Amino acid sequence: IVWERGFPELALLRLKEHLARHPGHDGARALLAGYHLSLGRTGDWESALVERVAGDPLAPAPRVAYLQLHQRRGDQARIEREATAFLQQFDTDPAALLLLADFAANAGRPTLARRVQQALAGRPEHAGTAALLVAEAHLVAGDYQTALDLIAGYAREYPGWAGQFAPVVNGLQVVALSGLGRADEARLSLDHLLARKNLRAENLVAVAGRLTDRGARELALSALDRAVGTDPLNQAALASLIRLELETGNLAQLPAHLERFLRTRQPSREILAQASTVLGSDRHLLLPAQKTLLASLQAALGPPRP
Repeated sequence: IVWERGFPELALLRLKEHLARHPGHDGARALLAGYHLSLGRTGDWESALVERVAGDPLAPAPRVAYLQLHQRRGDQARIEREATAFLQQFDTDPAALLLLADFAANAGRPTLARRVQQALAGRPEHAGTAALLVAEAHLVAGDYQTALDLIAGYAREYPGWAGQFAPVVNGLQVVALSGLGRADEARLSLDHLLARKNLRAENLVAVAGRLTDRGARELALSALDRAVGTDPLNQAALASLIRLELETGNLAQLPAHLERFLRTRQPSREILAQASTVLGSDRHLLLPAQKTLLASLQAALGPPRP
């Protein structure tokens, strides 16, 4: 809460004080590492990751975080050694293996994702998740056609779990088609996804993030709009949607979205400040409820108390 209210140094201090009393609290150390990275303090971030591993060298989560450090450094040999050691140590722990597969997917490492998939071959209950993470690793690596082929193959070979994971499968398909420059097909695929019932806002936010990374902002806006429609006060969805609306200049629905965002538990001061700057411009004098909304934003951005 202190971090979100605009006091990063106080947040860091409180975490450090907590860790001095409870050095084994990995969740707090992980949060500290994330804050350092958000502030661009790479050295402190690296130190926090090393301390996580030193604090519990047999736990999988710190080991995966340590891989992120080597990924950032571009140390391929070290990633290979650490990943091999991880696979050997946690070969009977599906949850740990899926953590590694998730790292591989986000890092764009399909070879590593496939190694995890093979390690989970004897556990059919995890086969679907592992397979989809392989496809996602190809997406992040920019190998869109392979990802699309894999997704199509999964749908044919494993219709049962492909149906179970249909929103995720459709989301990957949208990103792959967009990456291939097949804009019309990507839009049709996204429309098919958004027409589904029981969509989770978190899944749509993830799809929107991948689309935004590839410059498909209009598709990302559609996904985020549906996410907010699904869960009107979902803070992550609203934050992503508002940020993208501000960046693209699609402000027609911004007032309504900001009003909701102001009612969430702890709206980001960064986003509120950005919105206040944009709405305060003379270019947006005719935007509905501009004055009222600016007053609300300025009140929310008033001097916060530590």
